[in-house]
Amino acid sequence: MSTTQHVDKTSAEDKSIGFDFQYYYFLNRLLQLKKGETLGLEVMDDVHCDLSNDRQILVQLKFTTQTKKDGDAKNLTSLDKDFWKTTSNWVEVITDKNAGRKGEAEQLKFAQKSDFLLCSNKSDNSGNVVLSSIRAFQKNECTHNELQTSLNDLKGATKDKDVINYIKNVLALSKEVSKAFFTNIAFDLGCSTIIEDCKENILGFMVPSDRVDDVFHSLDSQLRADNFDLVASKQKIIISYDDFLKKYQVHFDKARNGKLVVRTNFSEPKEIGEQLFIKQLIEIGDVSVGDTDFILKMLYNQLLAKTNLHEWVNEGVVSSIDADDLEENALATWENIHRKKFRHLGDGDDINQLAQCVLDEIRSEKLSIADQEMNIRFSNGEYYDLCEDKKIGWRNDWKEKYT
Repeated sequence: MSTTQHVDKTSAEDKSIGFDFQYYYFLNRLLQLKKGETLGLEVMDDVHCDLSNDRQILVQLKFTTQTKKDGDAKNLTSLDKDFWKTTSNWVEVITDKNAGRKGEAEQLKFAQKSDFLLCSNKSDNSGNVVLSSIRAFQKNECTHNELQTSLNDLKGATKDKDVINYIKNVLALSKEVSKAFFTNIAFDLGCSTIIEDCKENILGFMVPSDRVDDVFHSLDSQLRADNFDLVASKQKIIISYDDFLKKYQVHFDKARNGKLVVRTNFSEPKEIGEQLFIKQLIEIGDVSVGDTDFILKMLYNQLLAKTNLHEWVNEGVVSSIDADDLEENALATWENIHRKKFRHLGDGDDINQLAQCVLDEIRSEKLSIADQEMNIRFSNGEYYDLCEDKKIGWRNDWKEKYT
């Protein structure tokens, strides 16, 4: 009796990684587009590419989480259901009456101008009779009749009704259409480094190696959002070479122009409201304990500044001197504003109100590092971090209360 829980059998993780594999293949293929080409996601196939010479590539993508003893993905077998379902689906596309391909002439024309690519992380292997037979046919090492006989023998070697029906569907193609189909089938197996492949292709855009990850994350983020918007508005995801350059070239330009890239992929805070700078802001009445949304924004800005500054220095993108200058200028700006607001403090003055005035002016200040002006979120975050480190405060008695 199996001990596998039902929730494990239907885990969303297996489905999710399949979708991610498809998406990242799409992204990687986008990075390889040439002038005159267009790429589609889940339009004519999992991914399809229209080439400039009137040919098209139909790509089916299959990902498995099952592994062999050595840790590699399992082999693609001769009776692999995914394989036969894929080839059967391609046959349905070739013979689609609703697409005007009822007759053999139309089917042959479609099969001749199409390349059918199966891409999977499953391993290639010499023991796969189907792969060996198709490759032998493509090299003129066996006839079409011999190929058909090999496939027919496989049909009799399984009791899986689905696989049997898939094979029958493939064998039902007319001889000439079948020849064209098997001539144009290709396999990209053992495809397990799709994200690394994306990054390798980003390098081809003359992006410095230390900026590749930045381009990958920013490009990935925008493409996912754009795809979501297209699907939500019931539009097809089809991108041309010109469209890709127009919409996404900015990510490559930013990496090449030497400007600092502000990264946003960092860990969220575990404790909310325990930060010292938040306690100070609550005390002066800038924010209430229950204003979670605004507190999260301020925490985000603090981490934005703190994390990026730390990484820039570690990576040598900016020097420790640049970082010190940033802090010294921030401290000098805060000191000037703070002294101005509390210079003529009287007995009847509302200290919290004056502290709010200091904070309001500070929030409008933009800081610079290495001659690059930072945005308001980063600048605000740097001041929040200085407050967290007990280097600045908002009230005139902040040192006595918080240090």
